Formats: sequence, C-alpha cells, structure tokens
Amino acid sequence: MNRTYRTWAVLISMLLVLNMLPLAVCGEALPSGTPESAGFSPERLKNVDTVVNAMIEREMIGGAVTLVARHGKIAHTGAYGFMDRERGIKMRRDSLFRIASMTKPVTSLAVLMLFEEGRFLLTDPVSKYIPEFKNMNVLIPGGDDGQEPEIVPAKREITIRHLLSHTAGLAYGWGGTLGEMYAEAGIAELQKPQYPIRELVMALAKLPLGYHPGEEYKYSLSDDVLGYLVEVVSGMKFDRFLEERLFAPLGMNDTVFYLSDEQKTRLAALYNVKGDKLEKSDGIERDHAAPGERLHFAGGRGLYSTVDDYARFCQMLLGGGELDGVRIVSRRTVDIFSTNSVGDIEPNLGEGGDKWGYGVSVRTKRIADNELISTGSYMKTGAWSTYFWIDPAEDMFGVFMTQIRPMNPETYFLFSTAVMQAVME
Repeated sequence: MNRTYRTWAVLISMLLVLNMLPLAVCGEALPSGTPESAGFSPERLKNVDTVVNAMIEREMIGGAVTLVARHGKIAHTGAYGFMDRERGIKMRRDSLFRIASMTKPVTSLAVLMLFEEGRFLLTDPVSKYIPEFKNMNVLIPGGDDGQEPEIVPAKREITIRHLLSHTAGLAYGWGGTLGEMYAEAGIAELQKPQYPIRELVMALAKLPLGYHPGEEYKYSLSDDVLGYLVEVVSGMKFDRFLEERLFAPLGMNDTVFYLSDEQKTRLAALYNVKGDKLEKSDGIERDHAAPGERLHFAGGRGLYSTVDDYARFCQMLLGGGELDGVRIVSRRTVDIFSTNSVGDIEPNLGEGGDKWGYGVSVRTKRIADNELISTGSYMKTGAWSTYFWIDPAEDMFGVFMTQIRPMNPETYFLFSTAVMQAVME
C-alpha cells in the first residue's frame, strides 16, 4: 500500500468515525420542529419577529439572535439587524456574544458536578480547600449617629453553599469604608485578563466581609471564588475543566473564554445606549476579546457563546441533566440548582426573578415585570443584555442574545412575553 493510499484511507476512516459520533459530540443545533408541533400558534409566534425588529427600529438594540425550544425541539429562531452596523455586517445565527454573568450558571453546575462525585459537601467551609478564607472578619459600617466602622470576627465560616447562593459576604463593590478597601486592594484591576484568578481570590480573602455569612444576599464575586475552587479540587485549570467536562460532552464548541481568529469574525459589536441612540463601543474589545494567552478564567463572567450553544446547555438542564444520551448531572442536582437557596432572605433581584438558586434567579411567585412566565421558571442575564429563561412547567426555554449596555430589562421582557403569548397548548 503506497503512502498516498494509506493517507487517504486514514482520512476516510476518520470521516466515517466522525459521522457515527452522537450529536452531542458533533455540536450541531438542537433538532427543529414546527411551531404547531411544539404547541405554539404559528401566527402568534411571528410576534417575536415584530417585537425584535421594533427594538432595532427604536435603537434599543443594534441586532439580536433569538431561539425558542419546546418539547426538545426548536420552534423558533431568528437573526435580526446587524452584528456590526458601521461595517454593514448583518447578524448571523452563529454570531458570538459576550455572555458575561450567564457564565455563572455554568460555574455553579461545574461545582455541583464535583459535589456529585463526593469531592466535598456543600456545607464544607471554603477554608478546607482555600485556607486563606479561614478566620474571616466582617466590617460593621458606622451609623448615622457618628459611630465608627468596626471590624469583628465572622460568626461562622463561609461555606461552599454560601458562595453558590451569594450569601458569603462578598460583593462586586461596596460603598463607604469597605468600598475604599476594595479599591485599595485593586479588586477591579485584578479582574482583567492578564491576572490569574488566584490573585483575585487571594486579595478577596485578605479583606473583611460586608456581612456575616448566611445572613444576607449580595450579588457578588462569589462565582469567581467558585471557579478557583474548581481548579483546586479538580487539579485542572478552570477553562480546561469546563471544556473537557461540560462543553465538549454537550457539543458546545463555540463556548470559550478566548476566541480563535475565525471566531473573532463572528463576534457581535458592543453598543452603548446614549439617550435614544446607539453608539459603538470599543473599550470592551480590549478587556474581553483578549486572544491567546488569557490568564483570567473567572467563574462569574468572561465566556463567549452562541445562541445554539447556550440552547444545548438549557436543554440539558430542562432534560434533568442529560442531553442526547450524555448525562452531566442528576435530575436531583438540577432541582437544587433551580430552586430557592436563600430562604426568606430578599435578594431584591431586578432581572425577572424574586429568589436565587445556584447561579440563576428563580420565579417563586407572580411578579409584575413579566407575568406570563410560569412560577418555577429560572433565568439569568448578562451585563451586555443577553438572557435566557427555562420554564419547566411548559417544557420550554428561550434565549435572547444582543450586545448593549447598560443592560435593559425591557428587551428581554418584551421577548419572553412575545414568546409566552404564543403558547396555545
């Protein structure tokens, strides 16, 4: 057998093997169905197109990609407007988006995967794995009566569960004395791509907490600490853990912390909302599109993804932790991920949910800003106005991807309402 023949034989064999791989490995889109087969009114579901196009006409957004799936099949998807208005590049279904805090559900699930393997208990103190969090203090702010701020020992240790539920005493930033301490410690600087996540976590461990663990909720850098916890417990860098244990098995081939040259051509431009106009921003490109040797793999932000990739993640959750024969976690683990973890603590969430699960906000009652979404739904937004929600009662989910700041809740409330009003059975 000559060398050329052997080479072609090997290539053909590889192609045959690839063709036999399950869908989860090949990373294709979820199967498509008709709106009728998913229990939607086809005519009413067209209102999604009307609503999203109206957002573009009003310059609320420059463009968007949407996807709705029910009973395991895609009932609607659309690409609208421009990926880059100034360059005349139209939005594509495979456009990439900075999903920011939609990284958090991914991180929480990674932690729960290790929990399932018996690597730790959720009630374990974090200091068991990151000793620097032993013997934390709490800053008690001064009062209006002139009382000086006071630093006291924490009543209890931070547990892994506190980090998952954002009740650990951390924050993104504080006002007053603690805010000054965060600034002096360079917490904002240490969140940039060139700093390994360990440096941020070590800096946080040296600072006092803003409240006693377990007593309050504050949206925070807890997920960044969880990302580092995954590294410590698994012995793998966080980005590699996600790639090998979650993204590759689910076929999420476009969900990454840094972009290839080809992926950069599909990255949607970011826009700032200035009054009633959009203005293209380039500042975020330097911070969040760092190619190659990115060192900062944060649990709370930093991933890029596409609507089809994130749909696979959503369908896995909706399927009780399994997609296309690939099981990521158990159904019971999805249950704790997606239910209230903060008890009677009021999170004051402004994103459509009213309680907090693990990485997602959870709908526990009807609320005025989006009343068509079912009780029991769970959801998450990203800082650049990406959004998803999963509605187990209706066996469906929706994903909305755009790139604007400041985040505008009206965009995803309009989208989800347009979807939910089309549900007929």
